[in-house]
Amino acid sequence: MLKEEFQKYINSLNIKSCGSVRTCYVSEDGKTVYLKQNADSDEFKNLYHEKNYHRRNLITTLINDDINIAPIIGGFVGSDGFYYEIQEAGAGKVLGSFLQPSIKHFVDLEKIKNLPEDKQLYIIKEARLKYNQEMKNQLINAPQSHYDKIISDLFKLKTKYNLEWCDNHPENILYDPKKGFTIIDFDDCQYKYLKDTFDVLTSFISILQDLDLFYFVNYKCLMSFNAETNAPILKKIVQAAVNNNLEFSDYQIQVLTSYINNLTPSHLVPDIINIAKSKPLTNQSKGKV
Repeated sequence: MLKEEFQKYINSLNIKSCGSVRTCYVSEDGKTVYLKQNADSDEFKNLYHEKNYHRRNLITTLINDDINIAPIIGGFVGSDGFYYEIQEAGAGKVLGSFLQPSIKHFVDLEKIKNLPEDKQLYIIKEARLKYNQEMKNQLINAPQSHYDKIISDLFKLKTKYNLEWCDNHPENILYDPKKGFTIIDFDDCQYKYLKDTFDVLTSFISILQDLDLFYFVNYKCLMSFNAETNAPILKKIVQAAVNNNLEFSDYQIQVLTSYINNLTPSHLVPDIINIAKSKPLTNQSKGKV
C-alpha cells in the first residue's frame, strides 16, 4: 500500500485508544488495529522500518504455514518521525484485562472520572476481576482442539523457525469460542531464552499467572476459587502438549509439578501430572480447530 493511500486509510478510521505500552488504537468496526510509535532518529527510523518490513514478511510466512497470527496490512515511518502500522484485528477478546477498553462493559469510566483516585482504582480493579472471571469461564469451556492448536502453533514457531514470541502475555493472545486462539502483535525475541518445547509450554502456562494479577480485590476470599478454576485449563494445556508429542522427562515432570503447585490446589495436581505421563489420546485431530 502506498504511503499516501496508507495515510488516507489511517485518517479515515474512527479510532479509539486500546494500548498500554505502544500508542495503539482499534477501528470502530473492530476489523483493524492501528499502531503509532515514535522513531526519533534517522538511524532508528531506518532500522525500525527495515525490522518491521521483515517482520511483516515473516508473519505472512507463518500464516501461510497455518499458524494463527494476526497479519500486518502495512506500515511506514512518516515524515513526523512516527512509525505507523495497521494490523488486522484477530477474532475474540484478550485473555486478560490490563486495558481499560476491555472492561468497558463492566464499568462506565466516564461516570467515575470525578471520584477520588483510590475509589476509581478500586472500581477498575473490580471490573478487571469480572472480565478475567468471564474469560476464565470461556477457557474452562474451550474444546481440547483449541488448546491443541495454540500449543501446536507455539511449538512450530520454536522447532521449525527458532522463533520466540517476545510479548507472550494475556494482552497479546485473543480467544474466540468459535475460532480458538490467535496471537497478535507478534515479534521474535532477539535473545533466545526458551531452549525447547517444554520451555515453550511453561512459558504459555505462566500466562495463567498473569491472568490472576488482578484477583487481589477481596484477595483472601477469591484465592481458593481462583486456584480451583485453573485446574481444568491446566489439564487441557498439558493434554495439548502430550497430543503434540511432547514426551516429558523425569526432570521436566518435577519442574511442571512446581509450576502447577503455584497455580492450583495441591490435591488437584496429581491428575494434571498424570496427563503429562500419558501418551497422546489421538494424533488425528492434533492442531485442528
